[in-house]
Amino acid sequence: MKKIDKTKSKESKELSRRNFIGKVGAATAGFMIVLRNVLGGKGYPKAKVYTDWREMLEKEKSIDAVVIGTPDHNHAPIAAAFMRQKKHVYVEKPLCKTITECRKLAELAKQYDVVTQMGNRGHATEGTRQTVEWV
Repeated sequence: MKKIDKTKSKESKELSRRNFIGKVGAATAGFMIVLRNVLGGKGYPKAKVYTDWREMLEKEKSIDAVVIGTPDHNHAPIAAAFMRQKKHVYVEKPLCKTITECRKLAELAKQYDVVTQMGNRGHATEGTRQTVEWV
């Protein structure tokens, strides 16, 4: 009679599951990336794309307002630059890192007569609004 090593059998099954989960995760991520790039590029094929906001600020004089959703430490400096050019701004949270930055942006908004808002886009979805209405 052949002796079966249950420890080895169990380890190989766990490893098999890990491999499966890893492969499914990678495939899903790849699928999502492809979909985003393929579908995201079809809505506005003639839209100009900038990798540097300074270049956009310099070239696009007809812009009235911007939405700033960059890494957090860039929010205040970018908002200030657009406000100085009399552009209205909506900034994802956090607006600033310090009270001094907040005060400076408030001064710029008043000085250049622009509308500014800081928000959390996640709270502006239809599902969230509907939940608030139910409550």
